[in-house]
Amino acid sequence: MVALRPRNGSTHVVVSDLPTKKPTVARLNSQASAKKANFRAKLLDSSKSSRRRGSSSSNTVTVSKSTPEELTPGQSSNFLTFSGRPPRTLPRPPYREVSAEALCAVGFESMVNEDRNIVRMMVESIIPQFNYIAALYDHICERENNTGGRETVVLDYSQSKSLPACTVLPTHMLAISTKPHPSSNAPKKVVLYPVHSSVLAMHCASLAPFPPVPPIDQASLDGTKQVRLPVMELNVPSPESFPMLMIYLYSKIISGVVNTCLPSPPPRDGSMDIASFCRQLAQTHSIELLSNHLGFVYGLWKNCTALGIFDMRLWAAMDFVWAILVDSIEIAHGLKVASDSKPESTSPSSSPSS
Repeated sequence: MVALRPRNGSTHVVVSDLPTKKPTVARLNSQASAKKANFRAKLLDSSKSSRRRGSSSSNTVTVSKSTPEELTPGQSSNFLTFSGRPPRTLPRPPYREVSAEALCAVGFESMVNEDRNIVRMMVESIIPQFNYIAALYDHICERENNTGGRETVVLDYSQSKSLPACTVLPTHMLAISTKPHPSSNAPKKVVLYPVHSSVLAMHCASLAPFPPVPPIDQASLDGTKQVRLPVMELNVPSPESFPMLMIYLYSKIISGVVNTCLPSPPPRDGSMDIASFCRQLAQTHSIELLSNHLGFVYGLWKNCTALGIFDMRLWAAMDFVWAILVDSIEIAHGLKVASDSKPESTSPSSSPSS
């Protein structure tokens, strides 16, 4: 199991051994493959050169002891309040594209005039070199609320024996938090996630440009497996669903989203129609559990809306699980006849088998 944990007090985050796993390589269409070699070189060069830019002055982030937690939708703090029945569909915000400023911030200056979908595909083509980082989300690293100037944290991966030599290390550490309730005196919980700025910048149209990566201090890091990452503060509506969202942006495995959002995975052999599956959920699981999962999906929707994520397959998956959960809850409440249960959306047709 992979873990992020502090080292020597509070200024280091240590990455333990990483499991070997062959990632899924994104398929490229004919237009993207024609430019694959050229874009791949540009992207990798941008990733390396971005570390040579930026200011070296920074504060340090204080990291408390890591707290391993199993994240389940049942722990979601997204509370749903509707005057009547929940809406049949989740509204979609107006589409917006990633800005040229965001591209330049991650070193893609030469690609600002390229079609954004093509650039996204090229980012996905090198994600296998990033993909190991998704395993880090099994555990979290917390710190107390810390305000002030720019912050950095040292990511230590010297204890990782199975880290592939071709791995591109993360560029930033996201400090994810949510605004506490005005009446609460509890300190704000902040969770740290190592990320690659190019992955988030190409998917999150509403995300502010990433801060520059400070140059590597060779005097302090020579001979070690460490990298100093700038910390980017980010408030999200639903911290509970954020790890799953990041894993999807890295893996693009939509079945993982569907299976996490539902209390039981839908049958994959065609042995049960949607109406029967909704009836099974209503009979097998409590209304409270179904409502918790609905709240988890609602939180995922809020995160996608706030960050400006317009991935079509992800939105189709949210529509699919939302409709199933709404129907299942209405069946459990006796508000809907089980045989008439037919969610308006269907399973994402382009979802992979794994």
